Amino acid sequence: MIWASLLAAAASPPPLDQEALVRQALAKVPAIAATRLATQAQQQRVEAARGGYWPAVTLNAGLSRTTNASNAQTTATPFDLATGGVGVHQELYNFGRTDAQVEAAQATLAASTSQELLAGVEVAHQARRAYVGWVQALGLEDQAGEQRKAAERVSAQAQAFFRAGARAKLDVTRAKVAVEQAKAAEVGAHTAVEQANAELATAVGAPGPLVGQPDFAPVPPVGKLERKDLAALADAHPQLLAANARLAQARAALATAEATGKPDLGADGTYGVRARDWEGAPNWQIGLSASWLVFNGGALQRTIDAARLQERSVQQDFESQRQAVQLAVSKAHLGVKGAAAKLPAVAAALASAKENVYQAEGRYKAGVGSIIEVSDAEGLLAVAEGDQVRATGAYHLAIADLIAALGMTGVQP
Repeated sequence: MIWASLLAAAASPPPLDQEALVRQALAKVPAIAATRLATQAQQQRVEAARGGYWPAVTLNAGLSRTTNASNAQTTATPFDLATGGVGVHQELYNFGRTDAQVEAAQATLAASTSQELLAGVEVAHQARRAYVGWVQALGLEDQAGEQRKAAERVSAQAQAFFRAGARAKLDVTRAKVAVEQAKAAEVGAHTAVEQANAELATAVGAPGPLVGQPDFAPVPPVGKLERKDLAALADAHPQLLAANARLAQARAALATAEATGKPDLGADGTYGVRARDWEGAPNWQIGLSASWLVFNGGALQRTIDAARLQERSVQQDFESQRQAVQLAVSKAHLGVKGAAAKLPAVAAALASAKENVYQAEGRYKAGVGSIIEVSDAEGLLAVAEGDQVRATGAYHLAIADLIAALGMTGVQP
């Protein structure tokens, strides 16, 4: 007995946890890796922008044969001229332009990070929907198998009655038709399972078909929250974080444009050697420099005006995005409530359909009912069982949609 139990346990497929598959998707799907690498690249650009705070050091060297002793003097005899030196430039003050450039790079980094979060939300959403689709397809396959078995039982009963002379040949023929139809439905249901498995494997980054026994996951806490509680969670949606990052980018662009029209103050120093026929003489220079863009045909003012308008546009876009997120959360919440409200009704319909089949088969076996009654009752049961599987799947799909509408992956980091 123990060995039989062990063998049965070994033969049964292992359970497949939805959340584990979602984590696998977040770790393996290429879209996540692509956005993560883009974020890392932008982090390097932030560090590059910070380089503006440091001195710029240049090295130079040259070797030539010339007759120019200086800019104003030449010689009749060519000579070798070697030069070498180092130059340093330090930006002292530019009215915050470097700060604005760093802030712009940081805002772009924030936007890239938000895109990475959004990619995670989408990948997790697709994995959940594919998982629920697979569970639903398996449920419908089981239901189709039960319908085939029921049709075969009725067919066997009809043949027994026919051999006993209690029923007409028509009952046998009709029962065989029902069996073949049930077999065809079972084949179609199995194909749907294989297709759902393939879709889930792609969604989670698996190299091939998944093997295991899935089941509907427990309802997460967000599935039980009220609308007012969900609104606060939606404020952290990556879509809003991205919109806020675009606003920071626009403000940094405006600050950069305004600073461009103001003076730059810097310090410069050079040290070098000029050698004629390899006899060198060192030279050096140190000083301050200033530059100021006074006029460029009005292009600078147009750039500033455009940056201000862009900032106002992005502010309006942020409000639009906020409204869109709140609307999506409201619709998803209503979807969860509607799907949950439907479950008791389909459960009651299924119970009635089972009772109807029980009565129809009893009447047929007693010789007072017709096979048409049995076929109709089996058909109603098939619809009721399918409705329950689909209604349960719709409820879990609504939960997945709500998690995505909140901008969440639904898994702990």
